[in-house]
Amino acid sequence: MKFAAIATGLCLAGSAPALAATTGESYYVTAGAIQSMCGDETKPLVNVFASAIVDTHRTYVEAGRISKKICAPNTVSADDLTTTVCSFVEDHPEMASHSGAQVAIIAMVTKWPCSK
Repeated sequence: MKFAAIATGLCLAGSAPALAATTGESYYVTAGAIQSMCGDETKPLVNVFASAIVDTHRTYVEAGRISKKICAPNTVSADDLTTTVCSFVEDHPEMASHSGAQVAIIAMVTKWPCSK
C-alpha cells in the first residue's frame, strides 16, 4: 500500500504544484512527519525515504511507465537528497499535512528539474 502511494505521487509529479491539493485522504507519512524526522538522530529515516522515492522514480522511468521528472546528477548523494527534502519541508510548513512522498517529489523536482 505504501508503494502504491509513492508510485501514485511519481506518476503525478509532472504537475508538481497541483500535488499540494489533496483529496482529504490520510497519508502514511506526512510532510510534517518528515520534518520531525529531520533531526540528527532520526535523519537516517528521511535518507531512506528520499532514496526510495528516487529509486522508485528511476525504476518507473526505466520501465517506460513515466517520463523523467527528477534530473539529479549522478553525483548527488543520499545525504543531498535528505538535505533537499528536509530544507523544503522546513521552508514550507503550510504543506505539513500533505503527503510526505508528494512533497518530497516536489522538493526534488524543484531542486533538479528536467529541461524540456
